[in-house]
Amino acid sequence: MTAHPSLTSEFDYPPEMHPQRTMEPYVQCWCLSGKKWKFCHKDRDKQPRSNIFEYSLDMRKSFNRGYCSHPLAGPTTCQRGIIRSHTVQRNGGLGDISDSKHHVISFKAGFEDIARNNGIIKPRPVGYKIASTFMGFCGHHDSEMFLPIETSKPSLNGELAFLLSFRAISYEVYQKEMAVSRIPAEKELDCGTPFETQAEIQVALNAYHFGEINGLAELKLRKIEYDSAYINKDYSRFCFYGLLFDRLLPIVSCGGFLPEVDFAGNQLQILSMAAPVYQHVNFNLTSINGQTVAVFGWTQDSPGPTMDFIRSLKELPDADKANAIAILAFEHIENTYVTPSWWDGLPQSSQEFIINKLQSGLGFGGTERNRHSLLPNQHTLLSAEIIQEFSSSNFPT
Repeated sequence: MTAHPSLTSEFDYPPEMHPQRTMEPYVQCWCLSGKKWKFCHKDRDKQPRSNIFEYSLDMRKSFNRGYCSHPLAGPTTCQRGIIRSHTVQRNGGLGDISDSKHHVISFKAGFEDIARNNGIIKPRPVGYKIASTFMGFCGHHDSEMFLPIETSKPSLNGELAFLLSFRAISYEVYQKEMAVSRIPAEKELDCGTPFETQAEIQVALNAYHFGEINGLAELKLRKIEYDSAYINKDYSRFCFYGLLFDRLLPIVSCGGFLPEVDFAGNQLQILSMAAPVYQHVNFNLTSINGQTVAVFGWTQDSPGPTMDFIRSLKELPDADKANAIAILAFEHIENTYVTPSWWDGLPQSSQEFIINKLQSGLGFGGTERNRHSLLPNQHTLLSAEIIQEFSSSNFPT
C-alpha cells in the first residue's frame, strides 16, 4: 500500500471569511460573493426571507439545462437536441429491477425532496424510464457512443468498462457543474435572518462551495483524459475491474467517487487535506443479460488509493463481495435505484442502515465517514455468488 500525500499533509482551508456587521458601502462584501457590501449584505436582515421550497424548485430547473458530454460535441456534430440520457441503461439495467408498474425506488429523488421532508431522505418510487437520467448528451451522440453496451448481449470487456465509466464521469461532471452554477443563489439563503445567523450560514457555505469548486476542477481533468482516450482510441491508461454475479440483484447504481477508505478499514486519502491530486474511480452496478455486473473503471495513476481500494475488494471472500458492493453503492452514490418489493421487504433496521449510509460524508449534520464505513460485515443486505471476474491487462493481480 502506497501512502497518499493527503494522509500527512495539512488541512486545506477555504478562503478566509471575516463576517462584519457594517462595512464601507463600496468595498467587497465579507461573504466573498464578489459584490459590493451595499448591494449584498447591507440590510440583509430586512430583506424578504428565502423560501427553501422555491430554491429547491429553481435548483431542479437549473439542472434541466443541458449540454452534450461527447468528446467531439459541437454545433456541427450534435444532432436531435439534448436529451434525458440514462446513466443506467433503461432496457436491461433499470427495466430488469422495475416492478409490474414499471417503477423503481429512487434515492436520488429522496435527496431532491429533502427540503420538503424537513431534511430527511425519503426514497420514493419513480418510473424506470425517467430514473437515472441527466441532460448530458445530444440524441445523436448518446445513441452512437453507447450502442455497443445497449445491444441485447454486450460482452464483458474493456469497451463495455470504458463506456460505462465514461457515462459515470460525464454524469459526475454535469452534477458538479450544475451545483457550482447554483452558488450565487445559495449565497442568498440567509436573507431575512439576523447577522449572527447570516455569519453561520455563510461560513458553512464557504467551506461547502470551496469543496464543490475544487471537486469540479479535478473531475474536469479526469474527463479530459477520458475524452482523449476515446478520440485517439488509446486506452493504455484506462484500468478496469469487474465482477459478474450468478443472479439479478435488486439494485443498480452509477457514479464516481474519491475512495477514502477501503473494504478492510484502511484510510486511503483524506479529502479535506491539501494534496496535489486525489485519485478517483467510476462505478457501475447494472445488469447484463439478466445478471448483475459490477464494473470499476479509472485512469491509471501512480500506485495509490484507487488501486489499493480495488485490491481490498478482490481480497474479500467471494461470499462477501455482493453485500460489500451494495454497501458501497449506498455509501458513495446517490444515483442508486432498487426494486420496490425488495425495499419494502427490508426490516426497518436495514432501511435505517441504508439511509444512514446515504447521509455519509454530506456535512451539515450528515454521518461522518470513517474507517468502518465499507466493512461488509457491518450489515447484511443481500448475497450472491461470483461466476466471473474480469480486469484490464494493466491492472496487476
